[in-house]
Amino acid sequence: MDTKVTPTLLALLLASCAPTPSPDAAAEADALNQQGLTHFQATRYPRAAKLFLDARDLDPTEGEYANNAGMAYLRMGQVGPAATHFQNAIELNPERAMYHYNIGLAFLNGADPELALAAFLKAIEIDKDYFDANSYAGLLFFQSGAFDDAVKHWENAAAIKDNADIETNLAMAYMAQGDEAAALEALGKAKSINPDYGLTYYNYGVLYQKRGDLNEAEANYAKAAQLAPEKFETYLNLAIVQTKLEKKNAAIGNLETFLTRVPANMTQQINDAQRRLRELRAK
Repeated sequence: MDTKVTPTLLALLLASCAPTPSPDAAAEADALNQQGLTHFQATRYPRAAKLFLDARDLDPTEGEYANNAGMAYLRMGQVGPAATHFQNAIELNPERAMYHYNIGLAFLNGADPELALAAFLKAIEIDKDYFDANSYAGLLFFQSGAFDDAVKHWENAAAIKDNADIETNLAMAYMAQGDEAAALEALGKAKSINPDYGLTYYNYGVLYQKRGDLNEAEANYAKAAQLAPEKFETYLNLAIVQTKLEKKNAAIGNLETFLTRVPANMTQQINDAQRRLRELRAK
């Protein structure tokens, strides 16, 4: 007989040792939790967190109260306390996929992508159809250069429900793998799901620019700029394409727009845009 105590078994043992609350305490805890949810929905997060923790103190066997407190702290931007409360919820109910997903969000907000990915993968292990966990896992794998794993999880997410963002991300991953046909198919799906999703047109622009089809690239970047003007990268790419098409004035205008919107810490891109602008003005 295997007597090894695993982390999951230990969590269950600890939870079973917690004192069972009286019926009155359990009822009061539930009432406090309901009040907390009302405050949470009204974005009164500090008050909500206090009520959730009061509920947990009355009934320390119920993981939902700790989870809700974690969500309130996460909304307040307090990642450390949020992770602590999510961990408490996991210890009480280690097979609840949502708790692992939520602590993954806390780790992600705390700039710890490795722990975040592990948490999202645990959520998927428990519930393979967890759309948001698959979505974030795909993103983290993509950012680390693990394109096959990114495709796997984004394809999982796409099979769960239609979503333009997921299809557009898949197109990006397929392009990274060198599969332009699959990228075009995914972009077509994204466009059919939401014809006004700007990032789809941006990725069309990237694909056509890569192929050397500059007119199509320009048209799609222009559409992306119209639908998602906050995506500053679009203006630089559009200007590069227009420079090759010898549309000097349009390129200058888009470089100027890019420089007004790009974050100040992106010095390499800023220097590149400024150099391109000087060269165009000198012609």
